Amino acid sequence: MNFPSAGKAGAGGPEFDGTPETDGESEWLLVGKLAPPEQRVTVVARESLIGRLEAGLTQPLSVIVSPPGFGKTTLLTQWWRSLKSRPGLHACWLTLDEIDMEVSRFMAGLIMSVAASGIDVGFLEVAARQQSIDTHVRPIALALLDAIQRSGSTVVLILDDFHRAQTQAVDEVVSTLIEYSRGSLHIAVSSRSRPHLQISTLLARGLVTMLHARDLALSLEQAAQLVGPEVSQADLELLHTRTEGWAVALQLARLWLDRGRHRPAALKDFSGRTTEMTEYLTEQIVDDLPHEQREFMLETSILERFNAPLADAVRGRHDSDALLDRLRHFDALLVPLDNAHEWYRYHHLFADFLGQRLKRGAVEKRMTLHRNAARALAAMGDLPEAVQHGMAAGDTALAVALTQQAGGWELILRKGIGYLRSVLMLFDPAIIRSTPTMRITQAYLDIKLGRLEAARELLALAAAAPADAGGKIWRDFSARPSSWPRRTSVPIRVSRRYAACSWVTACT
Repeated sequence: MNFPSAGKAGAGGPEFDGTPETDGESEWLLVGKLAPPEQRVTVVARESLIGRLEAGLTQPLSVIVSPPGFGKTTLLTQWWRSLKSRPGLHACWLTLDEIDMEVSRFMAGLIMSVAASGIDVGFLEVAARQQSIDTHVRPIALALLDAIQRSGSTVVLILDDFHRAQTQAVDEVVSTLIEYSRGSLHIAVSSRSRPHLQISTLLARGLVTMLHARDLALSLEQAAQLVGPEVSQADLELLHTRTEGWAVALQLARLWLDRGRHRPAALKDFSGRTTEMTEYLTEQIVDDLPHEQREFMLETSILERFNAPLADAVRGRHDSDALLDRLRHFDALLVPLDNAHEWYRYHHLFADFLGQRLKRGAVEKRMTLHRNAARALAAMGDLPEAVQHGMAAGDTALAVALTQQAGGWELILRKGIGYLRSVLMLFDPAIIRSTPTMRITQAYLDIKLGRLEAARELLALAAAAPADAGGKIWRDFSARPSSWPRRTSVPIRVSRRYAACSWVTACT
């Protein structure tokens, strides 16, 4: 992606008001989704836990549940890499986030994950790449299973961060895959909370492997591998006791000690809970950084993932590549998402910390960052995330404008029902009802979903719009999408009084 140069933001610098240029490709949307993050940090081998997961391959489901930082992703990454070398077995990976709560997008991710492992899924891959998956996903899930079974291979599908996308519709898709897997598909789920997948029933039938935080806690010997040989046995035992074997806390302690300003003995005076210790260590690590590196982390903490050009666009600067290079040693906290080490995300705990710290700063600066992110992501083709940032900035007008620039109701034709629904669900219903263009966009979606009464009401409101509302609004109001049958045509010249009812009737 090419981004325009930007002036420096902040004191004495202009506010960035540009947007990145894009070549129209959407492959970047899959960065960090279909493979686990790169592991540059010292990793403790988890042979015994991998053995338990291996033993559960004859069952349809494995579930790993723990608070953040216990190493769920690290464990599944080690297992995924070992599975990829096995003949007759395809290891698939899908990292989930909040946008995947829209079931069509979730289904598209599943299809792309299976396709990336080498399974021929036929026309499903085309639909997934075009983000045109129908909202009625059960037949599509069964078609995906059929493709897996026809391949004659066993597929292991790992769903990381499942808690971020969990909804009833997503649960139903996963339950369908489990129910009809017939030994050809094993699903492994990592989550901060117990998923709603009828786990009790599956446990009673011996069909699920469960791992919890106590299983993931590192032993004293494993903690020694993570922290390094410089720490004495006595200090190591103290550190292990204080962190309770929590992997991320041990990694933070190692980073803290690596700064060269602290000694392990200093930890003996810290008597708080593990979470409090983690916050303390994080604060210490961040405060030890040079100002420009600390500001870079705060400013990019609003992004789900980023590379240097996207960071430049959001920050209104052009030094992100150099700053990322200086921060590469933060391998426990700044996670690379691709082999080229161009795309990154923050460890979720660290992102939460940075986000809270950013909120304590200047409100206008935070709003500017979100506005810049909204424009940049919209230009890159990720409208749902762009709208999220627009709303986070409190800039409803920007979020609406980006939606209309992307096509408004025409997104149904270009991207499908699910995509448009994933965008509109981010808006408060009151905003949709009070904005003429959004009323029409929502009405189109309601008609396609069979919610005719809701569509009639919105179109009646649109029909009552002022005469100077704009030609495009009236064009859209009276237009017939080309994908609908000829018999659904509506005369362009209709009175406002009857337009809404006639339009909905004709489109059903």
